[in-house]
Amino acid sequence: MGCYIQNGKDFCLSMPFTPTELSSLVNEITDPRRLRKYERVNIPNVITQLHLDSGDLEGDIVNISENGILCDVTNKEGLNNVLSDMNMSIFFPMKYDHMVIHNVWCKLLRIVVLSWGAQNVPERLRIVWQFVDIEDNQANKLKIVVNQAIKEQVIKNK
Repeated sequence: MGCYIQNGKDFCLSMPFTPTELSSLVNEITDPRRLRKYERVNIPNVITQLHLDSGDLEGDIVNISENGILCDVTNKEGLNNVLSDMNMSIFFPMKYDHMVIHNVWCKLLRIVVLSWGAQNVPERLRIVWQFVDIEDNQANKLKIVVNQAIKEQVIKNK
């Protein structure tokens, strides 16, 4: 039997094992989601506005947490500016009194091309940003909304 210990959790695989069991264990150990500090939540109809040098660009938020955001962006006129630190605003729907979180500075963590356009130009991107600078009052508003959405999601899933 082989064991791998990380963060106080044992990962064990008894011999003999199948390739499926090995693959499952490796996927569990290397899954970056288990290292998250903040729970992510999907809030329908939330959008982000990326403030680029070339103008503002809207993105659809896939999920959000107290410290980061995952969103889909459609490439318009090239998105070279999204490859660096970003200033954005987040717009919540009526359910959250149309609250807006302004001037959130973010650091790019990951970018994935969802679809390709003509001449192999990325057409739709999925981008993860980590919040690095957000005013205290804005951070408190975001925390309230995210926690409310998480509670609603837990109740809905029961």
